[in-house]
Amino acid sequence: YREKYGKNIAVKVCIMDLPNIDGLALGQETVAISTGLLKVASDEEMASAIAHEIAHLHYGDGVFNITAIVASLPIVLISNFLDGIARVVPIPSARFMFRRFGIEWLINMSIAVFLIMVILFCKLFRMLIMPVLWMLKVFEFLTAWPVEYRADRFAGDMGYGAALVSLLERKEDEDVRGATGFLRKYFYAHPPTALRIDRLERAMGLDVRNAA
Repeated sequence: YREKYGKNIAVKVCIMDLPNIDGLALGQETVAISTGLLKVASDEEMASAIAHEIAHLHYGDGVFNITAIVASLPIVLISNFLDGIARVVPIPSARFMFRRFGIEWLINMSIAVFLIMVILFCKLFRMLIMPVLWMLKVFEFLTAWPVEYRADRFAGDMGYGAALVSLLERKEDEDVRGATGFLRKYFYAHPPTALRIDRLERAMGLDVRNAA
């Protein structure tokens, strides 16, 4: 890594108590691998998984994910808070607003207008804020697969391509996601394992031809 990119990276490796073959990159220097991976992977396969997660650290994917979560969290909280207000605030009835003219009627009308304005404000704010959340979700979906392909290629460039293919074949057999049907399969955050294997094998074949 130092020879290729001219950088040093000090990685902290943590263990997740999960039965599936899985890995995760967190922040700028932390990688987590599952106990399921430790049970089935060889040393070379484990190194390939760590290399894949280091790619996410190298390209800043973990920092981006945390930034996106932190940025969207206030929007979600405010949206849910306003939705709760809109549900709790009572809608004044016509009888309440027009039951008697005079000071009492003026007070009733003021209260009614205030309550209606609160409800309208909450509804309008949610209408304006939801497209922002959807845009973040769409951006995440459009970038998720290329990010994983890039991390696989990074591990291959580090010399762990064959080991990563072997590990992905184990992952494919395990069927971690349990997703059935076209939509569930292709709208998952990670690309299908078979596509990852195919892309990585093609990249390795291309590298072999270039080397020859």
